[in-house]
Amino acid sequence: MTGFRDRLKEALMTMPRDTSHGRVQIGFWGPYQVGKTTYLTCLQEYLASVSEHGEATGLMIGPADRETAKYVEPLAAQLFDRGKVLEPTMKTTPPELYFEMWGTGRLGLREESLVIHIKDFAGEYYENPRDYPGLVEEYLQRCAAIIVLIDPTNKERHVSGRDSSSDSKTYRAMLTETLNLLHERQGMGKERYINQFMAFCVTKIDQKPWYDLRDKPWEVLKTIVGKLGYLKIAQFCHHQRCEAFAVSSYGVITDSNGQVIPNYDGIGLIDMEHWAPINLFKPLKFLWDNRRQFLV
Repeated sequence: MTGFRDRLKEALMTMPRDTSHGRVQIGFWGPYQVGKTTYLTCLQEYLASVSEHGEATGLMIGPADRETAKYVEPLAAQLFDRGKVLEPTMKTTPPELYFEMWGTGRLGLREESLVIHIKDFAGEYYENPRDYPGLVEEYLQRCAAIIVLIDPTNKERHVSGRDSSSDSKTYRAMLTETLNLLHERQGMGKERYINQFMAFCVTKIDQKPWYDLRDKPWEVLKTIVGKLGYLKIAQFCHHQRCEAFAVSSYGVITDSNGQVIPNYDGIGLIDMEHWAPINLFKPLKFLWDNRRQFLV
């Protein structure tokens, strides 16, 4: 796992600053402890590792400047060298991160690239965006695309089956508030749909019983947000600009009894040698394939 970080340091010293590269702002939406920072950290490590083993995805991603590298390197070391999960992002001024994402040809040569701008907001900002006027909604409004992370294992945020005494906002309520804010800011009535491409990601799909539904992300999403939440997504998100995915940053392994189990024990990765995340790069691949429609 250390190979990518070694190459990264060398690449940063010689990385060209080509202003002809496309630049795009992508938002990562999700409440506290949903795994936004973990997703980003695992994503770049995964794309590097599969490239090393010849499993070409056609895409690579890495920090585009030194500040971003300084932010993500300790996170990758904690997760992959020490096997410890990442702590939730603190509720401070969110770091601004710049990643370069590029497509590779048949010989592994770079063909085209995007510079992706991300703000790593703490989850609390997304849970109550109206409490921070002019912050979260302005950031998301400027995004060409938003990756929405939804944790199915947090039953308190499901529409059905939650404890009636819980104070936690449901995913339906949070998504409704966010979609309404985006629609308001672009001018209600001018356009039925919001402008952003949306990738809805059901995370932690390695956990039971959700693992058995890993090929049915829309069905899982509907279970979590309920019928009204599902209709709200259909109301504001154009069907050609949204997609659903079932993902896991940790993946699964097969234990000594031949049983498929999550590669996570509540503390960290169980087996780093056989780390195989699930569908981790597919949301960005969806956005990459549609880049011509939102490049600025």
